[in-house]
Amino acid sequence: MKLRDRINKMNTDNTVKVLYKIGLFLLVPFVLVFIFLGTDKAVELLISENTVCAFRTVTGFNCPGCGGTRAAIYFGRLRFADSFKMNASVIAGAVLYLFFIVRQSISLFLNIKSLKEKHIYVMLGMFLFTVLANWIVNNIPNL
Repeated sequence: MKLRDRINKMNTDNTVKVLYKIGLFLLVPFVLVFIFLGTDKAVELLISENTVCAFRTVTGFNCPGCGGTRAAIYFGRLRFADSFKMNASVIAGAVLYLFFIVRQSISLFLNIKSLKEKHIYVMLGMFLFTVLANWIVNNIPNL
């Protein structure tokens, strides 16, 4: 049985099936980018602190995604402490994403119950809480 047929026969909501397909589609490019991400000038420029943020320029505060690109690069290089310092929500997002993909894959191949749409909303809420908490902590002076 083809993977597409297995996914379509999953005992779950259509939203979860669509998210699973998108997640699988995005997994390969992310893995390839992080495997082949070298230390060239472009990456070093992304990691540097000399970037311009429109949100920060206008409001004077760090934006909720501030440091996200650098955090993703550090995460891809397995430098988790540096990634957490830059933006903790990147690690939370990666963990939730991997949990979702692994959990749905297990349910797909072992024919067990898969996640329901309400579980996806709970995971999304956890991620958004992490983004909000990270944003608040990053905007407290001298922390």
